[in-house]
Amino acid sequence: MRVVWPPDALPVEVEELLAPGDYAKQPKGGFWMVRAPSGELGILTPELHTVIEHEDGTITVEPSLDYKRHWFTGDAFSMLRFERYGDGYHGWLRGGNWVAA
Repeated sequence: MRVVWPPDALPVEVEELLAPGDYAKQPKGGFWMVRAPSGELGILTPELHTVIEHEDGTITVEPSLDYKRHWFTGDAFSMLRFERYGDGYHGWLRGGNWVAA
């Protein structure tokens, strides 16, 4: 479900708003923060992901989101810090729906 990023909120504050399956767009920076259905937190950036925003507020993301290999740790200011994770989520976000691989 799409969550509205509060004005002037820091990424670490938005992390707390995201339940599994939620996503939010940072209004000034143009990146997205997502929480996979299994709880892993991720950042979607234009350099790595194509995000299509639909009229109903849902999004479709390409390529697939693979949190079995790596998952985001820390806050968005340390987005280059990853750890190995073996049981994480792998799948797609299509029209706001998470589809497991």
